[in-house]
Amino acid sequence: MVHIDDTTLADLSSLNPVDNLKEGVSCFMAEVLRVRDAARLVTSGRRSLVLFDEVFKGTNVRDALDASSQVILGFANSRLSGSIFSSHLSELAHGFADHPSIRLRRFDGEVVDGEPRFGYTLEPGVSEMRMGLLLLEQARVPELLRAIGA
Repeated sequence: MVHIDDTTLADLSSLNPVDNLKEGVSCFMAEVLRVRDAARLVTSGRRSLVLFDEVFKGTNVRDALDASSQVILGFANSRLSGSIFSSHLSELAHGFADHPSIRLRRFDGEVVDGEPRFGYTLEPGVSEMRMGLLLLEQARVPELLRAIGA
């Protein structure tokens, strides 16, 4: 649990938030609570670095876009802390292109001889690469799906 006061160093991690049906906490709610805890840490006045990977994957795309946008813009206002958000929702970038506190970065990738290759250097901008269907095809999922009911 996170406790923030003058003597406690808060340590948060949320590598794989999961639901808890006994406590009535959905996966999305677990994500919301982690964002809340991180916001409490940042507003406590402590210098912090906040990292989120796919911050709201536990909900539908529309809510994920709206919630992510609100959270990213909120954390961008911090003067003492920094934040890094990674997302496959490239639509998020449209509202941030001209924001003075937000820098858009991407990892590049390409397809060479039908195989995906990924670079691990951050570059300016937003990736427009779409490899999901290629990976689905490589795993032969469409072929298996066609065989269902055949």
